[in-house]
Amino acid sequence: MADPRLPMLQSVSEPLVPMQPPPPVQVWAAPSGPDLPELFRRIWRRKGMIAAIAGVGTVLAVGVLFLIPPRYTASAQIMLVPAQTKILDSDQLLAGITPDTEAINSATAVVESRDMAERVIDKLGLANDPEFNPELDPGPAWLSALTDPRTYLPDSWADALLGSSKIGPVEELRRNHNRIVEKFLKRLDAGAAGQSRVVTISFQSESPNTAARVANTLAEEYLNVQIEQKFEVNKSLNNWLDGQLAKLREQVAASDKAVEDYRASNGLVQTKDDTLPSQQAAELNTQLVMARTDRAEAEAKLAQAEKLAGSADGIDSAGAVLQSPLIQSLRAQEAEVERNIADLSQTYGEQHPKMQSARAQLRDLEKKIRTEIGRIAKDYRNEVAVASAREASLQSSLDTIKNQVADLNQSDIHLRSLEREADANRTLLENFLARYKETGSEQSLQQPDASIISHASEPEKPSFPKKRILAVVAAAAFLMLGLFIALLREEFDRGIRSMGQVERVIGARALGLIPLAKTWLGRWRTPEDYVVDRPASALSESLRSLHTGVALASRSGPPKTVMFASSLPKEGKTSLALAYARLLAKAGRKVVVVDCDLRRSDLCQRLGLRRKAGLSDYIRGTAELDDILHPDLRSNAVIVPAGTAPGTSATDVLGSERLSAFLGALAEHYDQVIIDTPPVMAVSDAQILCRLVDKTIFVVRWERTRADTAVMAVRQLVDAGADLAGVALSMVDMKRHARYGYGDASSYYADLQRYYVG
Repeated sequence: MADPRLPMLQSVSEPLVPMQPPPPVQVWAAPSGPDLPELFRRIWRRKGMIAAIAGVGTVLAVGVLFLIPPRYTASAQIMLVPAQTKILDSDQLLAGITPDTEAINSATAVVESRDMAERVIDKLGLANDPEFNPELDPGPAWLSALTDPRTYLPDSWADALLGSSKIGPVEELRRNHNRIVEKFLKRLDAGAAGQSRVVTISFQSESPNTAARVANTLAEEYLNVQIEQKFEVNKSLNNWLDGQLAKLREQVAASDKAVEDYRASNGLVQTKDDTLPSQQAAELNTQLVMARTDRAEAEAKLAQAEKLAGSADGIDSAGAVLQSPLIQSLRAQEAEVERNIADLSQTYGEQHPKMQSARAQLRDLEKKIRTEIGRIAKDYRNEVAVASAREASLQSSLDTIKNQVADLNQSDIHLRSLEREADANRTLLENFLARYKETGSEQSLQQPDASIISHASEPEKPSFPKKRILAVVAAAAFLMLGLFIALLREEFDRGIRSMGQVERVIGARALGLIPLAKTWLGRWRTPEDYVVDRPASALSESLRSLHTGVALASRSGPPKTVMFASSLPKEGKTSLALAYARLLAKAGRKVVVVDCDLRRSDLCQRLGLRRKAGLSDYIRGTAELDDILHPDLRSNAVIVPAGTAPGTSATDVLGSERLSAFLGALAEHYDQVIIDTPPVMAVSDAQILCRLVDKTIFVVRWERTRADTAVMAVRQLVDAGADLAGVALSMVDMKRHARYGYGDASSYYADLQRYYVG
């Protein structure tokens, strides 16, 4: 018999008109490029883990630093002195200049060599120091066993992989010595001090005294090694020079004898500067040149005299005539007689005896002058003849000497070769003798090419470990590690935390954030009880905002039937649906809650209606309407439980036309019909029911539900024809959410909290 309160049930046989599916949800694309605010929010969300990793790591690092034995570093400095070179030979000078870089590198290699390490170890007795000799301080037995691979391997495997452990005492000593040297070299460091010839020798040790002693000993031993090397080089050079000098003396004597024998056998008489024929040829050539000059001069004089003889002045004007003392004397006498005649002519006539005597004397002088002039002209001709004869004689003698020199030159070629060989041997012998004397004098005056300019002193503070610096570095490293792990976890954490993420990732409208129900003592309360006890709380206000958002989502008026769905269990869907119903009922609205989770009803368990008649009983006809409508003890809402009908198939019940008619009738009689459904990803019940309701509210648990899971569930509902009102984020920790700084209203939770009560 039909219930008069539900007239819709009388026409359950009428066909159900399916609802038209809304357009598919458009998923918004995430913005490209780095999102710095989101990055900072991720770091802030994991700040506790980051601080824990950084703090624990730093504490462990500091503990390890205090367990490490401190080491002290002492440094000594030596300055390399350029070797003195003799400025006698430019090639030797250039070859003796060594670049500073090569000298520094060579000195560093010598200081860091194994031979130098062994010298210092032996001199200071470091083999007896437990710091360098592990045999004297093997450490705890358990630590040695723990670090020994043989502890974890059978003997046969260990011998095959690591070699036999059974060795003789000599081999054991050798290996221990090598370990001491290797440990010594690891503590040693040498290098150039800037752009200079100074080499800094640094050594680390657990003892400040040992560090200083080793650094100073290394510097001293380097100088000693240089002196010893020079002594060895000079000694070897002297021994070699002795043998070379004996050979060179024999070679010089043999080459000198060969020169003299060849000269004697070929008649090459050697004068001071050259051979005798060569000197004679040179002298004859000089005389021939002079003879030719004399002949040319005589011919010139003769030609001039002959030319003057045919002139008006005659030969009397010739230079030789004018310069002849006899001619000059006769000319003076002639002038005197002419003056006498001039004087006599003033007194006597031409016939006077004195005049005649004077004129006879004048004629006699003129005759003598002509005779003397003729003799001078004849002398010119004789001089030319003599010069020509002398030139011809010298030319003949020179030609004869030239022939002799030409014959001797053929022999002189080989002689010069012998002389050059003898000179070379003699020069080489002289150089070797000089070098032998030089090395002999230097052997007793050897000085190193370096000097110690700074001795090492005992350091007061350890150089390793730098506890403050390493602690800061460790803190920074563990902080970076914490950031990396936090961002890595965030990368794999696909939880949704803000309304912006809902719209950006899911592509649906965000209806709001539903906070957790928590008292001021920190105790958790169920939302359905919390909204009844604290109607002015933040939870209650968020549900009112949710109701407003659902109402605004419908263009045809407030929806009468609203379904709550979620992708997975324990997302707060059932609590949210019941709290939503109680809040509306407290506001004076007629509300009915229908539990459509026929498989695992959480609503019935909370309200104690698990064994009460419900929806499945009504659909199968085993219960009447009055039997399935149960009042809520804490509000005016009505509860329709899932039911107790055995063998009921949820798919058959939810897909029946009787259910559709039942929901339609409830919508006519009540102000609000609220439907609780099972998870979308678990069963398909919600996809069947979404076509029977006006609006669907999809619930996503804050921070827990993965975004891809929520997107998949929403897509299934939309594809099934759901009219999605939006997405509500449930179980939000408002204080944590406010610290994340997402920019929505909840970010100002501290400022808005005064508007709420409880």
